[in-house]
Amino acid sequence: MAQGGEWTGYGGVGDYRNSNGNTAAVMNEAHRIRDHVFDDPSAEAVDTGETFDCVVVGGGISGLAAALFFHRQAGPGLKCLVLENHPVFGGEAKRNEFMVDGHRLFAQQGSTHFQIPFPHSYLERFYESIGMDYRQFKYQSWGGSEREIPLSRSPYQMLSIEPATYGFYFGAKFRQQPGLWLVDPWGRKLEGAPLPSEMRRELVKWHEAESKNTWPPKLPFAYPGDEVSRRYDSQTLEQVMMQEDGLSQETIRTFFAQETAGGFGLGPDALSGYCSSSGTPSTRSTIHPPQAGRCSPAATRAWRA
Repeated sequence: MAQGGEWTGYGGVGDYRNSNGNTAAVMNEAHRIRDHVFDDPSAEAVDTGETFDCVVVGGGISGLAAALFFHRQAGPGLKCLVLENHPVFGGEAKRNEFMVDGHRLFAQQGSTHFQIPFPHSYLERFYESIGMDYRQFKYQSWGGSEREIPLSRSPYQMLSIEPATYGFYFGAKFRQQPGLWLVDPWGRKLEGAPLPSEMRRELVKWHEAESKNTWPPKLPFAYPGDEVSRRYDSQTLEQVMMQEDGLSQETIRTFFAQETAGGFGLGPDALSGYCSSSGTPSTRSTIHPPQAGRCSPAATRAWRA
């Protein structure tokens, strides 16, 4: 945490270590925009004498594609500027690098998977136009001397498998210095987790019920807007989870607030209870043990122990 502070979190090693998500610097600048700090031209601004015909804000895949289309279609002699607020462009499609036991590990930041395009589709033609042959991408095979551990191909795939190598990490927020890895947490029924016994009991009971659910989940109402759905919408997600899942407010705010905030920008105490039936993995189906500071699926779950 020391590298990036509690807000930014640990960014790993390599070129991407300072370009991970909404860092404290990005957040603070956004607050300065909110507070009208930039309403007037900055005294530090320098006139470079340049003129641009198009300015794209954001150097993610959409921004870079917009700049490319402008370059191709606007005609010769026109200039485009792409503005990016991180040291490395790429938006959600960047990566993180970590050193673990002498091994350099790579993991995605925001992009969860690569969508293979339909043949002859617009997306396939776009990939071809930038010289990218997606057919060349291959999953890395295991070549180590130790026993192979199953790895997820997206942040969500392992949620339906959760093998014995799956683990939770409990950090400073749980008074663990250094942190504690709890491998196979559900198989062990959270035994050894630094949690009150009642909280462990609640979570195990919740998980056993969730593991029996089918996908997609069955809606608890006939159609959106009927009396039942409106009743859900009149409550918070936290209230629904307390009533239907038997979870205490403390348990919900400890384990589910980070997940819903990451998916919706709000905690379960503010989200509508209608979200409980939205069928997204950011409502009631996953938990993240939050650490001291910024939390993400990559930081709170492990598929290597």
